[in-house]
Amino acid sequence: MDIVFYLPLHQRGLAFQAAQRDLEPVLITGSPGTGKRSVARWMHEYGPRSGSFFLEGSLEGSLSDQLLEAQGGTLLLHELGEYSLSMQKALLSFLKTKTVVRPGSDEVAVVANTRVIGTSSQCLESRSQAGLFNRELLECISFFHVQVPCLAEREDFESIVDAMIDEVAHELNRGHFEALKPKVWQCLKSYGWPGNLRELRSFLKEAIVKAESQCLDLSSFPQWDLIQIDLHATKEEFEKNYLLELLISLNWELDETCKVASMSKSTLLSKIQHYGIALDSVSFP
Repeated sequence: MDIVFYLPLHQRGLAFQAAQRDLEPVLITGSPGTGKRSVARWMHEYGPRSGSFFLEGSLEGSLSDQLLEAQGGTLLLHELGEYSLSMQKALLSFLKTKTVVRPGSDEVAVVANTRVIGTSSQCLESRSQAGLFNRELLECISFFHVQVPCLAEREDFESIVDAMIDEVAHELNRGHFEALKPKVWQCLKSYGWPGNLRELRSFLKEAIVKAESQCLDLSSFPQWDLIQIDLHATKEEFEKNYLLELLISLNWELDETCKVASMSKSTLLSKIQHYGIALDSVSFP
């Protein structure tokens, strides 16, 4: 099954649009393991550039070289939030002019017909407010913004699991498996799946490989102990990490953090105290 069908319906339609309008940049955001790279490749393969290059960029290489190397095709830039401000400026210049300066060419601009797709597992909005990400670049590359939600947040979790079982079973030539029993669903739903689709697929694949029948019950999962955790604790850990990252990216400015997180100051201070986040543990610039 195409990765795009694991997206929520409203994001699925946006991905179809982005695939066809290949002259516009795309930003794909989501936590690690949600399938951002796969969505980007799908957009390339189902768009007008499918017969050309799909190049995955690197922070270590020259951006100009990479844009020229992917000429006529697609350049995927991972984790845009990690790019230096100078690289962000260079990327913005390309998106606005469609030209790059070839290294060693005495500042001669060269037209590059390259589609750019960027990904990020960070909140670029908060990084922009903290001066760590170019605001104009964020607006430019978000022409199409596909957001891939965490697996634990999906209301269609059962449909995703059913589809993935069918997909993995087909790949392994294991035929059709029976519907999961309520006790199995209860355990699967009680886990936060921090590794998202990647972790779920690995989990189900191991179970299907070792299954002795076409029915996956509790005994079918040798790795079951790995997911026996409290869902409430998982959500709290996610919120704690989110608030901590937000506070750090905004230089511990509480008012700005409240604005980005859409919560009152009293609520933020209450959560800071609840999670044991020490405001005085970091030296301020």
